[in-house]
Amino acid sequence: MFVNSSKIINIVEKFAPKCDAENWDNVGFQIGNVNSEVDKVLITLDIDDNVIEEAIEKNIDLIIAHHPLIFKPLNNLDQDTYKGKLIAKLIKNDICVYIAHTNLDASSIGLSDYLAEILELSKIEVLSNFIDDPSKGIGRIGYLSSSQNISEFIEFVKSKLNLTNVKFVGELKGKIFKVGLCTGSAMEYYQKAKEKACDIYITGDVKFHEAQDALHTNIKILDVGHFESENIYSKRLKEILDKEFERKGYDVKVVASSVNTNPFLYL
Repeated sequence: MFVNSSKIINIVEKFAPKCDAENWDNVGFQIGNVNSEVDKVLITLDIDDNVIEEAIEKNIDLIIAHHPLIFKPLNNLDQDTYKGKLIAKLIKNDICVYIAHTNLDASSIGLSDYLAEILELSKIEVLSNFIDDPSKGIGRIGYLSSSQNISEFIEFVKSKLNLTNVKFVGELKGKIFKVGLCTGSAMEYYQKAKEKACDIYITGDVKFHEAQDALHTNIKILDVGHFESENIYSKRLKEILDKEFERKGYDVKVVASSVNTNPFLYL
């Protein structure tokens, strides 16, 4: 069955409407022809030169990424710049780009829900509710099946996310039962987790002064890393699209990118 980009976008926006994105975000269709035929979709956290090379090699028609390739308005498309080079390469190879970022974060089958599922939390609820629709929002709260001491819980998280190290703020004593979390960089919500009596808040990109402020509160902070908290994106979205394409009879192959886009090396 002929499937164009717009049909795939409609599927994504059914469970992650663009209107649910933060007002500072830039989500949606960014590059290409929205009516172009799609046989293969590549899911990736970020778009860089290596991801584009992977897309070319695998004959990808549409890239769906989490982090926007075009975030702020562009003044030009100078191919001597890194961003201009990427955009030109995508256009020359007829590869479309669609972004599902904070609208997917807010989705009931988004990244925070998936992280809660990975951590085996139950009784999931929204951490920070939207004013116009309290059933939706950013971040999640959930409960462990039983209380764990902090060291035990940290090792549990590391094993579930395949991490060798994390950053922790607080005293290494007490029990963890109620967990607040938000993938990516989301320390602006830790006070919400505190207000809702979470024992610990999990996120990424915790800044030094944010950690200092949190140190003297009644909530512990676990920084698992920005990339590390969102690296589950490709697998999650592939699972969703595979099921939807099968249900609709779309003959479209979905590929999860194998490129590591983490800019950091841990030495």
